[in-house]
Amino acid sequence: MMKPFLTSGASDRALGLALAGAALLATAAPAVAQEAAGSSDTIEEIVVTAQKRNENMQSTPIAISAFTADAISRKGLSDIQQVSRLAPNVSFDFTSPISGASNAASVFIRGIGQQDFALTTDPGVGTYVDGVYVSRSVGGVLDVLDIERMEILRGPQGTLFGRNTIGGAISIISKMPEKEFGGSLEASLGNYGRRYLRGSVSLPLGPDTAVRISVSSKDKNGFVKSAYTAQQKSLLGGTPLTDLGNENRQAARMVLVHDFSDRFKATLSGDYSRLRENNAADRLAGITGTLADGPLVFAYNTFGSTPSVIPVIGNDRYTPANYITGRDRTYSTGPNGSSIDAWGTALTLDFEASENLSIKSIIAYRKTTGSFNRDADGSPLVITETSNYGYRHKQFTQELQAVGDVADGAVKYAAGLFYFDEKGSDP
Repeated sequence: MMKPFLTSGASDRALGLALAGAALLATAAPAVAQEAAGSSDTIEEIVVTAQKRNENMQSTPIAISAFTADAISRKGLSDIQQVSRLAPNVSFDFTSPISGASNAASVFIRGIGQQDFALTTDPGVGTYVDGVYVSRSVGGVLDVLDIERMEILRGPQGTLFGRNTIGGAISIISKMPEKEFGGSLEASLGNYGRRYLRGSVSLPLGPDTAVRISVSSKDKNGFVKSAYTAQQKSLLGGTPLTDLGNENRQAARMVLVHDFSDRFKATLSGDYSRLRENNAADRLAGITGTLADGPLVFAYNTFGSTPSVIPVIGNDRYTPANYITGRDRTYSTGPNGSSIDAWGTALTLDFEASENLSIKSIIAYRKTTGSFNRDADGSPLVITETSNYGYRHKQFTQELQAVGDVADGAVKYAAGLFYFDEKGSDP
């Protein structure tokens, strides 16, 4: 049995200093708002933070696509993977090739990105949640859970966002709690047993404190059925794997804000996501060359397997006529599944030192654990399988930012210190 990518490990420590100061000239193509407000002659004003400061999207000299919470809701998006439907030159797959993890982000912007899910491989497009960098592919498909805005910045973005943003950056900004009580609840039903439920509530805890809590649950049956439910087992408790492409994930997020004064506030946030799913749906599409006609299949069918692994169909065990199926059936026999838990917390301190200078501190910790595997060849032969049964990753980040302007705004600058420490194992 061949099992590539069985082991990998990473321990990386980085300290970076970034300073960018100059008059920001409009050297990039002007940004185009994605949503019209009311009519085709009116453009909705969207405030973005692509340059670490609040700016009108139309005056930001960066190639950027931004989507407000209302726009995301109207489009029916449920996770960040679906933004590729709206943003040009963006490709976002929810599983890296042969990984088996159904929430391993594979993001490309303008053709630049990374497909490899290995722990030692850095992404080509950075993902940021409220300024916190999500450094690994596994666990990178985040639930669009009660957010205020999503920004897609085409790269390279190394000056303001640091390493691993040569293709660009995806920045997600959460919705902040309000000083008045309010909330929302949404449920949807659909085919394949789809049951989506999400809700949020904003609670005032005093004149200067408020908290927002959001939860989400997604359940849906798969749409590609296994032909061998008796032999094939999933990762989830050894139960028979009956379908691929199902959903079973839950998420929760909390944001607590306290205003110490008009110029100083603290934001404490935490999130947790749980995923228990079979693998992404796939099937054997074809058998060509020596694999179909040469001695490899003959030798394997004769000496390398047993009917319990590859049931005999007709006179041959493994032929295109026997194992190329319709689009909703697969003859793969290997294990397929994802069992992943991810959580994180962050503390953000915002201080307006003056009208021309703001200082921000972001300290954060994130951890991802889980197991995932996949029959990568999609056939009844035991050719290639991936097995990752002890994935572990944790990261700690500390960032300091100073953003301001001089000479009545003629010169704008952003300075910062960034500390990043991550460790992981994938035996």
